Amino acid sequence: MIRVTLFLFKYFLCPINPSSRYNIEILALTDPVVSSYLGAMYAFFEMEKHHDLKLKHEDGKLSLSFGDGISGTLNDYLREWDREQRVTEMRLQDADSEEERKKVLHEYDMWEWTFPRALSGYSEQDYKAMKKAKLEEQKREIEAQIAALEE
Repeated sequence: MIRVTLFLFKYFLCPINPSSRYNIEILALTDPVVSSYLGAMYAFFEMEKHHDLKLKHEDGKLSLSFGDGISGTLNDYLREWDREQRVTEMRLQDADSEEERKKVLHEYDMWEWTFPRALSGYSEQDYKAMKKAKLEEQKREIEAQIAALEE
């Protein structure tokens, strides 16, 4: 929709460059490309309008929050993202091989790419239970190896 509006504005309503005629950045009239700093800034401006994005100053640092920072769908999604990042970080720390690390990172990528369908993933408690089961299995294997050495 924005691109169609920009096209109509640029070619029919304003025969010269609209950014020079109205002293605005052309980036302000297009969909933000968030892979650049300027594009990310314009995405933040849009989120300020549509999702109540706010800048906060805490301990000399800037942070972003949406609305009250507690309630609302976007905050719920951010909490889920944070949870997934923490679980992924724990899994990466426990990875025994480069192959396992790649698998964990791929699963995280898949979580991102299938969001929000991916919200049915593992919780921290699920991961801790899986880690405990893995460690108990390793303990049994080590105990069996020690018993074999004692024979």
